[in-house]
Amino acid sequence: MSNKKSLFLAFAFASLMVAPMAHAAPGMTFGLTGGAAMPMGDFSDGFNTGFNGGVYGDWWINNQFAIGADVLYNQMSGKDEFETALGVDKITGTFIQFGGHVKWMFPMEGSSIAPWLQGGVAAYNGKVEVEGSGVSADDSSTDMGINVGAGLGFWSSPSMSVGVLGLFHNVMTEDESTQYINLGLNLTFSTTGTSSMGAK
Repeated sequence: MSNKKSLFLAFAFASLMVAPMAHAAPGMTFGLTGGAAMPMGDFSDGFNTGFNGGVYGDWWINNQFAIGADVLYNQMSGKDEFETALGVDKITGTFIQFGGHVKWMFPMEGSSIAPWLQGGVAAYNGKVEVEGSGVSADDSSTDMGINVGAGLGFWSSPSMSVGVLGLFHNVMTEDESTQYINLGLNLTFSTTGTSSMGAK
């Protein structure tokens, strides 16, 4: 699948899900996320744990259910033995994710704690950069993938939440899937000043 077609499908998915509900939603939350990017399976044979960071937004249809969009950047460096086997000085892998997701928050009556589940689909632009012997090269492709996870938010004020999250990603790259996990922190802001969407 071409890069342009994959990106179009991801943005079309997010737009189709979000647009019809935006005006009906009781509020919107948005924020920043960042933490560790941990390769899984065969991907972990050649790459170390790296880092990720990104932005997200959610339109709340009701107090428990939201539809949103996200953009995440992940970077992981090659393991020493992998670089040695390839005869290069340095190898770096990155994934930039453009996607849409749905989120369900557990009802927590009268609580500032907000646990939630999330599932999404995205276009992942993967890139491998190689440096060595005075030569640098890179190869990239865009593939569709899915992600699922869970998180826990703590509303420190009516309009701001600090939380933790974990997301598992399965990218349908050529030959076999590439898998990794994001573990990190979220900083979420509410446009309505609601201390907990799931608490009402």
